[in-house]
Amino acid sequence: MLPRGRGISRGFFGALLASLVLWGRACAAPNFTIALDDPAGRFAEASAPIRTNLRAAADALGALLPSNATISILVRADESVPRATGRSAAAALLCRRGGRNVYLQGAAAKCLGVEMLIAPAADIEIALNPVFARDTLWYDPLPRVRVHAVPPDRIDAVSVFTRELLHAFAFNGWADHAAASLPPTYCSTFDERISVRWDGVVFLGPRSSRIVPGGVPLTFGGIYAVGNQRPSIGSDLLTSVMNGVSFDYGRRYRLTALEVAMLNDAGLPTLPLCPGDATFDGVVNFDDLLAVMSSYGSQSLFPAPQPLAGDVTGDSRVDFADMAAVLAAYGTPCGNPPARPRPWEGFGQ
Repeated sequence: MLPRGRGISRGFFGALLASLVLWGRACAAPNFTIALDDPAGRFAEASAPIRTNLRAAADALGALLPSNATISILVRADESVPRATGRSAAAALLCRRGGRNVYLQGAAAKCLGVEMLIAPAADIEIALNPVFARDTLWYDPLPRVRVHAVPPDRIDAVSVFTRELLHAFAFNGWADHAAASLPPTYCSTFDERISVRWDGVVFLGPRSSRIVPGGVPLTFGGIYAVGNQRPSIGSDLLTSVMNGVSFDYGRRYRLTALEVAMLNDAGLPTLPLCPGDATFDGVVNFDDLLAVMSSYGSQSLFPAPQPLAGDVTGDSRVDFADMAAVLAAYGTPCGNPPARPRPWEGFGQ
């Protein structure tokens, strides 16, 4: 053992590794452009904060996406939607599996460099009711740090925009919302993971199943969202930003390890929410070391059919940088503890 003061301490070494990992994470992230389609000026004074809060939500999600793509977002004032909806404006064929053509959402395809047959005017379309935008949404004055309390009579705009972006990147498809049945010849990468059980419909993916064993319960009647009211399955998921039952006034929703794992299971490789979380289960531990060691030396080319196990730095290979990321963050938990929400019923699916 080196005498105190003459060696590199564990804390210094850990900080150095963490710095290298964070530098690597910042090297590639999508560039988002935002435009408003509101010729009648119905958003009024909400126009500027819509842009800042949407950009904060997009950049927070984009920080997990190892891509240099430019992704355009169009926000359309639309009184025909009750609150807000989000989608990719196009889709791209990824592969053919199980007798069906499997499609990526256009925003995900853009990140992965998968060519779309039709180039949309905007990659992501968000329809936003202008009355909801003016009278119900609360726009965080510091949307990147999110430290201000959300007023008890308002819905957090960054949370809503995060939800709609997740729909646009992966939480979407063509399955029947009631029966969960798929079209006979095509499906989305999310649809592929839908499984019908005796007690409900679940999303069955290798990474998300580490967090919710047996599959993530999907919302009855709205299967591109998660969770259900008691006594149905998934009542413990109502704090998820993707829950399809309730959205709480006065509450801030955040991305958790569950949504990030589901993105990966739906074919969009991401960096883990916590640097070093190779298994995407919300904590950095021995399982993550094992995942990296098991895949050490592996490489993948985009578009990969499945994310490369053990690639926590997002560079399409598993090497020393991934091992360093795990060691630097070892023992770190991530995600948010569950809390009982005050329901705001019927949030748009």
